[in-house]
Amino acid sequence: METLFLLWLGKPLWMWLAFLAIVAVLLALDLGVLHRSSARSAFARA
Repeated sequence: METLFLLWLGKPLWMWLAFLAIVAVLLALDLGVLHRSSARSAFARA
């Protein structure tokens, strides 16, 4: 458990892990939920 409190780039490791988890969740939300339409956009629309 002490490994989570080791300093890495000046911040505790648990802060980096929490940050990376938030980024991963937001990326999954963006790619999985917000871009669900599988229809290809037409050339004229693009």
